Amino acid sequence: MQKWLECMTCRAQYPVGPLTNGCACGGPLQMRYDLAALDPGLVRGWLAARGESLWQYAALLPLSESHRPVTMGEGQTPLLPCETLRRRYGHAGVFLKNEAQNPTWSHKDRYHTTAVSMAKALGFSRVVTASTGNHGISAAAYAGRGGLQCLVFFAAEASPVMWQLAGLYGARAVVTSFDGRGLLVQEVAQHPGWYPASAFGASGASDPFGIEGYKTIAFELLRQLGGAPDAVLIPVGSGNLLYGIWKGFQEAKGAGMTTSLPRIIACQAAGANALDISLRENRDDVPVLPDAYSVATSTREKTAGVYALRAVRESGGRAVVVDDAEILAAVRLLGQEGLCAETASAIPVACASQLLEQGAVAREERIVCIVTSTSVKWPELLPEMSQPPQRMLAGAGGIERLLGSP
Repeated sequence: MQKWLECMTCRAQYPVGPLTNGCACGGPLQMRYDLAALDPGLVRGWLAARGESLWQYAALLPLSESHRPVTMGEGQTPLLPCETLRRRYGHAGVFLKNEAQNPTWSHKDRYHTTAVSMAKALGFSRVVTASTGNHGISAAAYAGRGGLQCLVFFAAEASPVMWQLAGLYGARAVVTSFDGRGLLVQEVAQHPGWYPASAFGASGASDPFGIEGYKTIAFELLRQLGGAPDAVLIPVGSGNLLYGIWKGFQEAKGAGMTTSLPRIIACQAAGANALDISLRENRDDVPVLPDAYSVATSTREKTAGVYALRAVRESGGRAVVVDDAEILAAVRLLGQEGLCAETASAIPVACASQLLEQGAVAREERIVCIVTSTSVKWPELLPEMSQPPQRMLAGAGGIERLLGSP
């Protein structure tokens, strides 16, 4: 099946190769596929059966058949009805896509199985990236499994657990400033042999392949729901995940997997809502917020990609913004669902609560919240989100009081 890279600005086409500096015109490159050449039987199989990993969709991923993927069984994550919101609002159509079930407990494993597989296939021996946590941990794990060296520049705001896990997987972790991470990645990427597993569409060195893993979320939702949901709520930092999922639904329609597309809902924290500002002000660009802040560190980006803005508009979607109190409340709500979600992962659930409260979701609609990762990697925040334990000695009395007896 034919696969190629295409510039998102001038539409120039290139063979799939180590083009990590984008198009000659300066625009970002993305993967394209000859969807008309897909075997209809293969497509029907995707909709009917769960494979061992997201690589069951290899025909719509950039790696050629002559190379083996670097994989740990990522993808194929569960889709759960949200019982707490059903009880609270009487709406049975809210679902949770639990990406914490991936090997390093986040959606980033979809990105790095694809990115590291391509880096290895294209002859790179080293991977460099920037992270607030999940991205760096996943890069380290997949690079280690693939036999590649890995260097991760972590923001100082990241939990020490993050860089400790990266070190466990064999990477070199470097702690630096939030804004300095990307600059250091760009500097390292100019040296031979280094693959930049960095934000898609960024200026300078960037990765055109990792987001291809994200689009498999769309393929899985089509199988799990028996069709497209009405809306997908996605936490937004740079916008890579949002764009990847939208790209997946578009390609699924082109391949005959669905006839309808969902609305894409960009879910942002009030202190880091650059995409929301663009949509409200009807802008064609995304502003840079110099003082972006939220308790949801993983989405605390000053800006987002224009491609994410376009995806929301193309889908007929919107942005929803929640504050830190709502985010923490959503973490506790997910705890009632049996999920230990990090703050960024809870943003879509907080946004779903807001939409349900406003009556903005029709009773027959099905909406999916993408729960991206686990709070176990942020132990410093757990005391704010959980009930403190009580202490007592056996035989010292107090059982009636503990059980709330009169």
